[in-house]
Amino acid sequence: MAEKSKVKAAQHGDEAAFTALITDYQPILYNTAWRLLRQEADVADVLQETILKAWQKLPQLREPRYFNTWLYRILINEVQRFKRVSPSLPLTDTLPATAPEDQQVLVEAISHLPTEMQEVLVFYYYVGLKTGEIAQVLDQPAATVRTHLRRARAQLKELLTTKEGVSRHDQA
Repeated sequence: MAEKSKVKAAQHGDEAAFTALITDYQPILYNTAWRLLRQEADVADVLQETILKAWQKLPQLREPRYFNTWLYRILINEVQRFKRVSPSLPLTDTLPATAPEDQQVLVEAISHLPTEMQEVLVFYYYVGLKTGEIAQVLDQPAATVRTHLRRARAQLKELLTTKEGVSRHDQA
């Protein structure tokens, strides 16, 4: 069954179609939430709320072809709501001790960026959305998304260059 057909069926109360949709999107939803929250329990809570809200609001979705961006928007809203009401650990505290040093440095650098830049980076590099799709998900103009992406890259470059310069200097 094609995605559009599943969406239409789910909109008419077909729980099996909705379950199939969520099953299809579960890995990408999980990975996106994980990259934004970095706590297993937090991710589980956010995913549960996302799925519940998607089911409740599915009849309101006007265009079934936009199901994916609509679902990502619900996820982002839930992540943002969760961050407002729950204190979080720094990203570096959530990495496994065996994570490569380069990965730890990158995650630490990303954690210093504003939330809107973190979200754009995750959707662009990890989810693989184009800037226009990210704009729909985040309900922002595409130009704003491109600006956040450009600034995030520049800030990451600066942070990583500074970090590498410091660590190389310390080793000398």
